[in-house]
Amino acid sequence: MASSQRFGTARDTFFTGMPENLLKHVCPPTFGGGPLDPVPADRELRRDLLVSHDLDLPPAVAARLGRDKLRMWIIENDDPDAPGSAPRRTYPSPLIRLVRGQVVHARVGGKSGTHTVHWHGIEPVPTSDGVGKHSFEISGNFTYQFQANEAGTYFYHCHKNTTLHFQMGLWGGLIVDPPNPNIAGDNNLGLTFTALTPPYATLGPGYAAGLRSSFGLSPGNAIPYHRERLWAVDSLDSRWHLANPNHNLNMQECRPDDPAGAETFYRIGTGDFDLNDFRPDVFTVSGVVLNAGSGPPFTGVIDHPDIAISATAGELVLLRYINASYTIQELRLPVPARVIAWDGHPLGLPGYHEFGSPYVVPANTPIRTTSARRPDLIIDTRGMSAFQGVATLRLYDWIKGVTSAGLLAEIQIPISIAGGPGPQPAPFTVSASFNRRNRRLNVATNPAQPAATLRVFAADHSRIGGDFLLDRRGRFSGRLPGTAIPAYVRVITGQGDFGPFPVAVR
Repeated sequence: MASSQRFGTARDTFFTGMPENLLKHVCPPTFGGGPLDPVPADRELRRDLLVSHDLDLPPAVAARLGRDKLRMWIIENDDPDAPGSAPRRTYPSPLIRLVRGQVVHARVGGKSGTHTVHWHGIEPVPTSDGVGKHSFEISGNFTYQFQANEAGTYFYHCHKNTTLHFQMGLWGGLIVDPPNPNIAGDNNLGLTFTALTPPYATLGPGYAAGLRSSFGLSPGNAIPYHRERLWAVDSLDSRWHLANPNHNLNMQECRPDDPAGAETFYRIGTGDFDLNDFRPDVFTVSGVVLNAGSGPPFTGVIDHPDIAISATAGELVLLRYINASYTIQELRLPVPARVIAWDGHPLGLPGYHEFGSPYVVPANTPIRTTSARRPDLIIDTRGMSAFQGVATLRLYDWIKGVTSAGLLAEIQIPISIAGGPGPQPAPFTVSASFNRRNRRLNVATNPAQPAATLRVFAADHSRIGGDFLLDRRGRFSGRLPGTAIPAYVRVITGQGDFGPFPVAVR
């Protein structure tokens, strides 16, 4: 490594001989215009920041803080009529929904000083990535250009003085939808999925990128879902918001002659507050505030209809989760769920992700996330009975960790599964039995369904083995791999996907 690239703890060894690089790190240049190296856009967005927005507080929180609103900073949607756009001013900042493969031009304007927008997880070229120290900060307007190359759950946020700006609300959700695969068999799930056009409607139905075979569906890389929920979980320190801080609070001073000078650094205790002193006392899920009067831990229920899960047995429910706070979070669902993606990366798909695979998280098992982590899960209610329960979100202090002393809040969200019309009536009956001792499964169809596909599932809806074929008499007899005990089977014929059919275990 060249001597000019050495790193160290002392100022005189940090970027030795390259003060201009350190100056760029501390004081990024400003720029406007763009896009650079433009190509025709499939989608155009307009966003403005920093814009003030008042967050309404529920009664218990308002009484505790002595006010009924909390000042937020947001990224304003300046194109409210564009397809898939969210309302103009919201917290979190308005949701952006794109389609995989789209080239996007996003004109971003700064209304108060210099800012950036970072498209977290999208990974465009540095000049459109919105990280000032790697490129520049926006002065006036700049048009970012990027392509949404992978379907999944992302978010966007200001990347100047990130600790403060993210906490104050300069962030929003970003969803990239896959194209409709137009698989006629999906219509047997109770909806005409082939009629859906991306970007899909928020709350569903739609398609999510993922391995279809993990749900016993025909091969492919887009999973249909009936309902969708986005849980973006945030924690706010009301002191920061009530102080109405300068947006450069705690930042290092810009000194071109000595960019690493000791006197350029912020000194603890000399500002309105210190950004290392984070004590959250207001908790939100996708902008809905937990009505908690005292704590920590602050506890309560959020039952907003866009957040609570209410489904009918037989449906697939997609849950997108974003840890949008400076806390450690644990999500516990009262029913099994299958994780199909992490951080915008579908598990098990050909290409970059074939080394992973979707996996089942049993009921009441914690899924732990840190800041900016984003799991996508599907709750498969096929074969489920009517059910009512609650999901539990626990938020822990970033220093004290997952301990009783570190517990800051516990949020409960209702989950309700209503009894559905039952499985699609099959034009045949199925008898299935399994012998634990020799792991032999015997299946028979009547009338016979020769050469039909047989799929075997455990009680947590995970697949056992691959696809099995019924013989010319519509039967199957064979040993199952692994150690899992089968609970039900599905039979796929030219007429559709039928089941579940229970397995008698002896």
